[in-house]
Amino acid sequence: MDNLGGMSGIGRRGPARYGPGGRFARWGGFFLALDLALRVVVASAADAAPSEPGPNLQAPNAPAANESPASGQAGAGSNLKPQTSGLTPSPAAGRLRDKLKEKPKGDFDRLQLRLKLSDRRDALHTFKPGHWIALTYATSANNFDFSGELGLTPCQQNDDPLALTGAPYFVTVERPAALPKGQKKIFEAPLFVCPSPHHPWVGVRLSNAENQAVVKRERDELQPMPPNQFLLIVLARSPESYGYLHGLPSLRLFDDAAGAPGPALYRIVAPVVGVHSPLPTSALFWTSVAYLVWDDLASDVLDADQRQALVDWLHWGGQLIVSGPRTLELLRGSFLTPYLPATGDETQAVDPARLAELDRFWSPAQKSVDRQTLAGERAWPGVRLKLTPGATFLPATDELAAERRVGRGRIVVTGFSLSQPGIRKWRGFDGLLNACLLRRAPRKFTGRDPMNRPVVWLDDDRDYEHGPHLTSLRFFVRDDAHEEQPETAEEAPDAANSANGVPGWVTSNYRDPAQVEPVGVAGWDDAASVPNAARSSLRRGAGIAVPSPRFVFWFVTLYLLVLVPANWTLFRLVGRVEWAWAAAPVISLGCGALVIWLAQLDIGFSRGVTELAIVETQGAYPRAHLTRFMALYASLSTSYDLTFDEPTAVALPFATSTEYSPLIGESLREVRFSLIPRPRLAGLDVASNSTSMARSECFFDLGGGFDWDEDAGAAQLTNGTSLSLAGAAIVRRAPVGEQGLWAAWIGDLPAGAVVRPAFRRVQLTAEATDPWSDHRPQATPRDEQALDLEGLVRLAESTRSVALGETRLVGWRLEELPGVSIEPAVTHRRRATLVVAHLARETAPPSPDQWEEGAKDPFDARRWLELDMPAQIPDPEPPAK
Repeated sequence: MDNLGGMSGIGRRGPARYGPGGRFARWGGFFLALDLALRVVVASAADAAPSEPGPNLQAPNAPAANESPASGQAGAGSNLKPQTSGLTPSPAAGRLRDKLKEKPKGDFDRLQLRLKLSDRRDALHTFKPGHWIALTYATSANNFDFSGELGLTPCQQNDDPLALTGAPYFVTVERPAALPKGQKKIFEAPLFVCPSPHHPWVGVRLSNAENQAVVKRERDELQPMPPNQFLLIVLARSPESYGYLHGLPSLRLFDDAAGAPGPALYRIVAPVVGVHSPLPTSALFWTSVAYLVWDDLASDVLDADQRQALVDWLHWGGQLIVSGPRTLELLRGSFLTPYLPATGDETQAVDPARLAELDRFWSPAQKSVDRQTLAGERAWPGVRLKLTPGATFLPATDELAAERRVGRGRIVVTGFSLSQPGIRKWRGFDGLLNACLLRRAPRKFTGRDPMNRPVVWLDDDRDYEHGPHLTSLRFFVRDDAHEEQPETAEEAPDAANSANGVPGWVTSNYRDPAQVEPVGVAGWDDAASVPNAARSSLRRGAGIAVPSPRFVFWFVTLYLLVLVPANWTLFRLVGRVEWAWAAAPVISLGCGALVIWLAQLDIGFSRGVTELAIVETQGAYPRAHLTRFMALYASLSTSYDLTFDEPTAVALPFATSTEYSPLIGESLREVRFSLIPRPRLAGLDVASNSTSMARSECFFDLGGGFDWDEDAGAAQLTNGTSLSLAGAAIVRRAPVGEQGLWAAWIGDLPAGAVVRPAFRRVQLTAEATDPWSDHRPQATPRDEQALDLEGLVRLAESTRSVALGETRLVGWRLEELPGVSIEPAVTHRRRATLVVAHLARETAPPSPDQWEEGAKDPFDARRWLELDMPAQIPDPEPPAK
């Protein structure tokens, strides 16, 4: 960490000349040293005075009262030393003298950076660009109590701030910082760093609350992760027992056809868990996490916010792996109980016969010199699993592993410990891990691949590092273009009427997923398909609209009639024709006021906002993911501040164009984001007669979910939310291995309504690309203030967005969705909300890997076994709230 004298371009405050204590902070050190010196002189003088024995005092060399002079001398023996004359300072004076010799401390200790999703092995501060991250800074005030503010700005090594993609802004994250004297405090803050050709750093400043003066500046280097790399978090009582994960081919790339270990597909993060777990408090900071392993810990290592973040993350595709047997007992009655696939029924020993069955199915046929089978392995301690409703045992696991869907994600539990020593060298565990625990597609280990790839995905022959295969986490607004399975001929119209194989009902806002994704899966990308469609809709609905020709013609005609003939006639009748000249300016001003009132936003002086919200839900789960795209208009230059009610909200300026390039001489402008006391985006500047855009995301409670029930034979949908929808429709795609697309039109769906949709099979062609062409025109809003949602609706219903086996509800509403306040207040509002509800999803059962003839066994390379995790030290201190 560098202690910088200044950071040009970062922040809006200069360096401090005076500390938090005013003049005392400037001269305090001098007076303190002078005071200590005087105390030493006085104490030394007092101790140096010779002691004269009084009537009741004993001389220093006199013997004790109960012994004779002879015995006193004899008791001293050979250790008796002659008394020296002179002055002897007291111990108190010595301590003061030592204190004066100490080097005086600075006002503040160094600001120590620590990323939340990391452990003590991460000395490089590794993060994923295009994803919100949570980090902490630790420091202390040494000489006085301090009250101020902590500011963080992504920057380059030369201190120039990093610009946001597609906008002339850079963002500074701010939060309060109170430091009692001598007490170390840890402050948690969010940070967003865009992908950039420049190597990223983060500059941090500590400023005074009274005069906003900066009292300390520092800077830390960040290390970007590649977009196809994800995090695998291990929360375990003994994290060192999971070091073997570094040597598993499921979690790494292969350098060459010989099977040598290459770069990691997953960064293994295994922190030592103390009183608190170092996990973020919002699922929006978990988007780079693919898996979480939980072993031998109770749920109280997470606070309430962390628990909510974990459950939200699960419903949007996160996967939790619970290692038995003791963990199931520790989690009994916890916040995870409603979602666990099984409970521990009774303890049991996993005998060699059951281990042999696992080994037979999951171990590859190739022989390995380094990895062994489970033959001869002693019985493992385990627990008998008892399934909960909706859960199933995983195939070929002899009821030792069970899973249960949780929204888009899942939880899997094992009846044995994943830190079992016998697993470390078991060749078959990698296949079991890939298919059952990670729930990924089967792999094909190649022997004659034309591109010299040692392993590919079996289902689509994609490269092993293909991001969407490595994590199931998805957000509609971020990941609609990440195709999971190709369309069949029945699901897509003729290729001649499609762009890049995309159905004709998808607008030109679609971006081919084959393009390079700079942020990866679940990243914040303003150039993705849904943000593109939202931007187009906002452009059509916001800003300055040219008045219609009819309006201009009739108003100019009326103005001329009033100004000349009517004005002259009126004053001629009263005999004062000369007054018509004086009335002409009054008539002009009156007509000007009238046209402003009639045209309002078209040519008036006002402020307005156009908001397009997207609400995404997962089945009956009562919480939803909300994204707001806002276009802020002003006829005069205005700086807007946006304040959000939800504590999980994050916000940034929204790119006004995917092909934005700065103007000559245009400088970056600072916007400030803070989470405390409420999320706030401040300083969004709008030039005269122009529009700026903002984007925010959060999780919020809907009061209920969309309950989809197919157990009774006929499907039934219950709207348990507080939202009433219009234009609602359901699309269902056939699961893996089948073909077909079904659609059901609902129309209006009030809150609390129960409907039984009637599905019909849909055959899309070049002429018929919309399955609801006979219903949608009547459901389209006719209000002139309504936004155009056609592009977004078609994206939500596209088979490139709907996964195989998924049933999805799409609808909209025009009523305002509360939760954001704008300063200064706006006088005109236009709004619309798109609702995307994932009702159900069928998935294919796990399958084993396939090995071609001549394929290399990756375990033949002893280097795999040498990959392990180094030791680390705990850091149990909780962050300051």
